[in-house]
Amino acid sequence: LKADFSALAAKGNHSFIVAYVDADAVPQVAQVFGVRNLPTTVALAAGQPVTNFEGGQPVEALEQWTQALVAKLGPQLKGLPQESSQEEAPEEADPRLVAAEDELNRGDFGAAIASYDKILAAEPSNGEVRKARAMAVVLKRLAAGSNGADPIAAADSDQADTEKQLLAADAEVAAGVAEKAFSRLIGAISRSAGAEKQALKERLLELFTLFEGSDPRVLQARTDLASALY
Repeated sequence: LKADFSALAAKGNHSFIVAYVDADAVPQVAQVFGVRNLPTTVALAAGQPVTNFEGGQPVEALEQWTQALVAKLGPQLKGLPQESSQEEAPEEADPRLVAAEDELNRGDFGAAIASYDKILAAEPSNGEVRKARAMAVVLKRLAAGSNGADPIAAADSDQADTEKQLLAADAEVAAGVAEKAFSRLIGAISRSAGAEKQALKERLLELFTLFEGSDPRVLQARTDLASALY
């Protein structure tokens, strides 16, 4: 699969790009995408998973699959900004962010959070760093709480367990399906009371901070939350 996809990407003038994730080295990534069998191929567009399949496929089928995705999704994507002049020097990446991203990629979420905290201490209004820190917190909880199991399946089979609902919501946000996480927590809020209701509400409000306040998913979830509470 790796060789075939790489060859197809080059043949298509890189109308799509290919990346490989070692599920043994970074199992939390496999958990985030709900991978149950290896190999699993996941297609992403604009940072969101759109479809996937398990197992191998002949290269002809892979070519048809990728061409269909590029034809359908390509026109909807903005693409990378083009350089206005060859003489312009490329913008250098912030070494503090690079270090934090390296820590995330290694699965050292505590170190990444500490790196983001240092940046925020100097730039408290940096909204992108604040969101990145919030996601690192989500990933740290997810890595610590899943213990190799599928947190979403565990929560679906035991909806009365508040901790499982909280962890599954983290997994859904990390997988790019925030609306499912919001719906899950709001449903749990409507079924709970006391300290459990408060914990669910606090987690929901925390997850809202990962997105713009104008995000339609957040706006709808806030409306649904008000209905669940009152």
